[in-house]
Amino acid sequence: MLFTVNQSTKKAPTPEHKFAIVSIVIGELFETTWERLCRKGWERHANAYGYDIILINGPLDTTDRAKSRSPAWQKLLILSQPWSKKYERIIWVDADIMITPFALNLLDYCPDITKVGISESNDRLSVSEKHLYLERIQKVSIRPDFDVQFWLWHNQNQFQLYDITAENAVMYNTGVLVLSPKHHEKLFLEVYEQEEKGRLYEQPYLSYVLDERGLTHKISPRFNWGILETLALYMPDKLFKPASDFTDTDKWVLEYLIRREYNNAYFLHFYGSMGIMANLPAAFD
Repeated sequence: MLFTVNQSTKKAPTPEHKFAIVSIVIGELFETTWERLCRKGWERHANAYGYDIILINGPLDTTDRAKSRSPAWQKLLILSQPWSKKYERIIWVDADIMITPFALNLLDYCPDITKVGISESNDRLSVSEKHLYLERIQKVSIRPDFDVQFWLWHNQNQFQLYDITAENAVMYNTGVLVLSPKHHEKLFLEVYEQEEKGRLYEQPYLSYVLDERGLTHKISPRFNWGILETLALYMPDKLFKPASDFTDTDKWVLEYLIRREYNNAYFLHFYGSMGIMANLPAAFD
């Protein structure tokens, strides 16, 4: 069952299942793109493995502070909603993710309900691919014998923007999260009180707190497979470019690459690439 909720929802929906996939879809671009490219795959997955789908179509926090920062922060409020209390476990999925026909049931790989299932940022890349990726997004040349150190420096720099100085902090990608309302509500509200200080929004704080408290259960990157890495590796000249800059040949190559990654992924994530996702001609199944 698919339910639509927002801050003004007075009556919590009656669940059909113990588990739910939850996302926020705010704004016409996200709404139409999700409906066109994602809905079929999400519903197929939910029906196969016994999930409700909860789509939040308006902000859960409407204060001036909430309006001044990215809606990404509002995922931290989902566990404190009346409807979330009715679920044993919730899988948060960003709205710019396609769930493919090959996707397994993520809960089968997160047996400990007290921990948060999460993937490490850019974990799909090898050491050499991370070297290339950083050269292209940072637009610098990095010595091959300094690749690992530069990767560590890159992540530490992201943490330091948020005044986090832990040397061994791990950056996770918060686009897919396996959660328990019972065990993680207070932690999420704690992180929500932090301030936005960089382009990664809630991700550094949440990564740090989860790692520091030993609450992470690392999941396969196939459950959070990024298209941005593919662009950086194979179409670097088009990285962060608007769709209007793509020639017909570019569009053909891009669609081919995305279709190949669609076959590789369980959950295909278009973080940093929403403009590309919105301009895809059609769903892939």
